[in-house]
Amino acid sequence: MAMGWGVLRNYHAHAKEMGSDPSSIPLFFLMPPASLLSFESGVGEMPHPNPACTIHHEVEIVFRIGQNGRPDAICVGLDLTNRTEQEVAKRDGLPWSDAKGFPNSAPHGPWCPYKAGVFEVRLSVNGEMRQQGSSSMMIHSIDRILEALRERFDPQPGDLIFTGTPSGVGPIQQGDEIIAELHQEGRCISRLQLHIHAQ
Repeated sequence: MAMGWGVLRNYHAHAKEMGSDPSSIPLFFLMPPASLLSFESGVGEMPHPNPACTIHHEVEIVFRIGQNGRPDAICVGLDLTNRTEQEVAKRDGLPWSDAKGFPNSAPHGPWCPYKAGVFEVRLSVNGEMRQQGSSSMMIHSIDRILEALRERFDPQPGDLIFTGTPSGVGPIQQGDEIIAELHQEGRCISRLQLHIHAQ
């Protein structure tokens, strides 16, 4: 069963907005299988994860590991983060599982065959552009991320790598309409339109 691997603080501006420093090596957190939610049609809906907590959107470039150990597909994805739980975990020195690994916390759009190059990602909420970034802005490239993952862990074919988020993260609310897109060479190659409804 596929696992997700999230990369921490891979954009300078996002690290700054979260009050953290970028790392000289890729840092990872695990995303359990139940956190991964595929929308192959590119359109879907899901309940708000926890209306009692602050949940932030983080749009990301996501790639999948193929049978040869190299990226074989790419898409746009969201790392939905429970900031309320994350702040408690940071304060008490606890793991981030409750903040990053809850069920359906990592929805993603349809896959496109992987072709190396520059990728651009963006996210809007209710028509308001919130996040924009590019793989050229990443501190650690896709190749370096995969190299570091292999050095320290044992990623398997089918595993998903969430490569980090650009600045502009913010809260989502019940009733929000989220649109996330991944572009390459001026063309949208993966799009996710997600309606957040009440539990």
